[in-house]
Amino acid sequence: MELTSEDRKQIDRWLAGFFLREPDAASIQLYRSEEGTALLDQLAKVPALEPLVSTMRATFAPPVDPETLRLDLAAAYGRLFLTGGPRGVPLHASAYLSERGLLNQAPTRETAAILASLGLTAPPGFKEPVDHIGLQLSILAELAGGAEADGLSEEAYLRSHLLTWVPTLAALCAQRSTVPFYRDLATSALAWLRAVEQQLSVAPAGA
Repeated sequence: MELTSEDRKQIDRWLAGFFLREPDAASIQLYRSEEGTALLDQLAKVPALEPLVSTMRATFAPPVDPETLRLDLAAAYGRLFLTGGPRGVPLHASAYLSERGLLNQAPTRETAAILASLGLTAPPGFKEPVDHIGLQLSILAELAGGAEADGLSEEAYLRSHLLTWVPTLAALCAQRSTVPFYRDLATSALAWLRAVEQQLSVAPAGA
């Protein structure tokens, strides 16, 4: 399936949303609706995303109450991404790229500068360091859509700011996630980024 730059932009944003916050009850209901089912059908045509879509269909399906599922996913999100410790998985580039695995290091400053150059800000109430995978995917979406950020291309940003650390994040999620949804979210996101890299590397100049 050949994807346009607009397709890439929308998928980047879609994945970013799941990393930025757990699904709310309204989102769960959406994926049970005719509209949500049609969206998942389209996304399943992208090989990199098919495992995640399959898990979403199983996870979000009735008869589980949407609010109960929301609470379960929120608890899983918190344990995996927010509590730290030997079973946690940081969502920030600095944790993987800084010498001692500390937060708020050079990747944070670099991401903040790129966000500013694009006129982007973190979502309301967002209190995490900005080198968060959700915000880096949001930057990638803007670049896919043709935005300019200090001469960075979509391909260059992908290689220098995401593929340098997301493979490790995905491997940790595969090992540590207690629910299939977050395991497959991370591994499918990595597969997606690699598929985009492959598409961009073979695209004609200016395409």
